[in-house]
Amino acid sequence: MSNVHKNSGTVLGYIIESITPYTDANLNLVFRPASFFRELNQRNKATPATIRSTYYRAKAEGLIVYADGLVSLSAKAQQKAAALSAPPLPTGQSLMVAFDIPEDMSHKRRQLRSLLKELKFTQAQRSVWMSDVDHRKIVLSLIDELDLLPYAKVFLSTSLN
Repeated sequence: MSNVHKNSGTVLGYIIESITPYTDANLNLVFRPASFFRELNQRNKATPATIRSTYYRAKAEGLIVYADGLVSLSAKAQQKAAALSAPPLPTGQSLMVAFDIPEDMSHKRRQLRSLLKELKFTQAQRSVWMSDVDHRKIVLSLIDELDLLPYAKVFLSTSLN
């Protein structure tokens, strides 16, 4: 079972988790729906209206997909779920992403920066981003998908001061 919802106090995080098979939220939704909705109500004092609007917003944003009568998570939602469950790095270590992407590929640079912001990386310099959470799998996957391997590097770093 996953501990995704323990890392994410958001209504959206718990809704996404509920669609991911074999997670705590998914098992609650399937086998103990009252427990599932009670947990949703407790998150940020969420009202039923907040829960409904969050669900429909996730659906409108393409996070939740319906195909052949089945509900599933889009690739973007799966990425969000993976981000929520990423473990922290050991004390003193950081994940560092450094890139120098050519101007004619600015749309790819924006996509990379958008992901780094979504994962709550902090900007150390213009094209150097840091995180104390181990998001290397997601970041490396996007770098590979966008063919940015010659322009972007991911490092596991330790501060010396």
